[in-house]
Amino acid sequence: MQVVVEVDCGARRSGAPPELAGDLALAARKRGLVPVGVFTYPGHGSSGRDARERAAQDQDAALTTAVRSLAGVGITAAVVSAGSTPTVEFATSSVITEIRPGEYVFCDLNNTRLGACTDDQIALFVAATVVSDWVPDQLILDVGTKALSREGSPELGYGRVPRTKAVLSKLNEYHGFLACAGTSLQRGPVDARGFLS
Repeated sequence: MQVVVEVDCGARRSGAPPELAGDLALAARKRGLVPVGVFTYPGHGSSGRDARERAAQDQDAALTTAVRSLAGVGITAAVVSAGSTPTVEFATSSVITEIRPGEYVFCDLNNTRLGACTDDQIALFVAATVVSDWVPDQLILDVGTKALSREGSPELGYGRVPRTKAVLSKLNEYHGFLACAGTSLQRGPVDARGFLS
């Protein structure tokens, strides 16, 4: 069975120090596995707009070190795998053989905040219906964690109606709570269908 060694590039999620990639590959080989390369995930590129390029540079440095570590024990890295949608724009190292950007094909609200895409590049939306406008400055929609990710926060929101500032500030299983103070989405004639990104 072929395996790749995961190395940490600064996200502190998982993965070994890049300089130990060769030692781990040898240990894998002793167990009958076939080490074919390395991979990493620069998750720290999601911490803010200014973190994207820095995290991609950390990724490139870690992968380069890991490839050298493999070469030092006689193993050629056929697979050198990078990841992360926020950093893909800056993943330019010639050592990289593949990139695994998770939500890149659809993009999302978080990636617009990070500058990794524009609102117009978001390609996947969820249609929702307003089911209550009883509470002032809040609409309740028929979309919750069954349809949307739990990623987000009350401060940043869990989704947004395009071309407005209205964000989902809270979710439960079946409902989203859309904070709409200061927007045109107040009581009164409201288009009952909102598209959340």
